[in-house]
Parts: sequence; structure tokens; C-alpha cells
Amino acid sequence: MGHVNELPCNMIIDTGANVSIIRNDLAQKLKRETPLDPAPRGATDRDGEKIDIHGKLKVKIRFGDTTYQHAVYVADIADPFILGLDFLKEHGFTLDFNKNELRSIHEEVTIFKIEHRSEPIRQVTANENITIPPRTEIIVPGYIGNDVSFNSGLIGTAENKANGLLIASTLVDLSRKTIPVRICNVTEKPRVFQKGEVLATCSPVTCVCKSSSLLLSNSPQQLTPDLLENAELSPNRKAPQKDCSKNLKTCFLETVAILAIRQ
Repeated sequence: MGHVNELPCNMIIDTGANVSIIRNDLAQKLKRETPLDPAPRGATDRDGEKIDIHGKLKVKIRFGDTTYQHAVYVADIADPFILGLDFLKEHGFTLDFNKNELRSIHEEVTIFKIEHRSEPIRQVTANENITIPPRTEIIVPGYIGNDVSFNSGLIGTAENKANGLLIASTLVDLSRKTIPVRICNVTEKPRVFQKGEVLATCSPVTCVCKSSSLLLSNSPQQLTPDLLENAELSPNRKAPQKDCSKNLKTCFLETVAILAIRQ
């Protein structure tokens, strides 16, 4: 479900726990990175059973693209990691039990039950008979069914699709009855879909980040400079790219001007 100091870790959200706890053996793997602070030697769990507290550890907890720093207790518990109310309150999380979602101001994380953790890729079928003309791109209404356990999905190309069709990779809201599938027919022949025929696939999306580290300008003219600035390129490689974009920009402007004169 998440990471603790970059270490993958299954976490239990326990609204009955006032504090967050990490299991002792997992904490031992992190002690080299973070010193263990002293803490009270005894505590009780929600069943009233006594547990030994070995100390307190400051860790980095990550869901999706967001990392949270938090102090957790180290104890001999059955679960690897328990997220308690202290973590949820401190970082502004809320639980939506109807949608199985953990929400914060930064992201929404879908919480699967154990039997849903291996949710398969689903098929999106056509809602109606539809024909896509040659060399045309349209949005086709699709259907995925009502028995999905996730709320967001990523549309992809079905393995058995014929050549000549391009399926746009799209994030869709599965709470809606109709799933939009953007399809482009790049051939010279019309493509007919019958009702119930598979259009595309839909993969489960468990985390949607609400903010992006790459904030692009709304100006189209600034789009290329923004992309180059955030690209993982060395200064020596960025310079030729900037020159190339300037030359292409001039080329396109001249082409548009020539076409305007001819018209």
C-alpha cells in the first residue's frame, strides 16, 4: 500500500489506534537511517493486551507521489505497520468508507480489501452499434459493468484489437455509467463496432495525485520552454534542443504565412 523510508510496506489503517506503530523487525531495517528515541516501555492494544514499546522512530511515509514525515512507535505487533488517528489528523486525511478511499489535500488513495488487491484488468465494451469512418477520431461510449471495486481506471488498448486503431490512454471515472473511449481509425476503411464488442481495456488506478511537480504555463508559446526546463537533460543536451525548437517554430510560422498568402 505504501513505503516507509522507501521500503515497501503493507499498512493497516486503524481508526481505533491513537498512535501509529511499526513492527519491531521492520524498524530494525530502518534504524541505520533513523535513530531510535526512547519511549514508555509498556502499552496496551485495542483488545487490552499488553505490548512492549521499544522506542519511537521518525520515518518518511509515502503514498503515491506524496511523502509524509511522522513519528511512530516501535512495538511487537502482528501487522507490519499501523496507521493511527495521530497520522490521519496531523496530515489532514479523511476516510470515505463508501468508496474505500483515503483522501488528503494532496491525493486520493483507494483502499482495497484483501480479496480485491489483485483486481484484474477489465474490458470496456461498446454501448451501442457504431461506425468509425476512415481516418477519423471519435469518442465511443463504452461500458465496464457494475461489479468493479475501484473508482478510477486507465483506458488502454485491447490485445486483440486489429491494426489501424489507436486507443487514447485516458483516466476515467468509473462511477459513471458510460465510459468514454477515444478511438482513432487511421485506415482507409470504416471500422464497425457491434454492441457488446470489446473496445479497450481498463486497468485499476489506486492513487490519483491532485498536484503535479510540473506546473506548465497556460500559454502555448511557453509550453516548449517549460518542458525543456523540466526535462532530465544535461545543459549540453538542452542547448541543441532549444535551438531546434526555435528553428522549427520559425519554419512553421513561414509555412502558415505562405498558405495565408496563397489563400
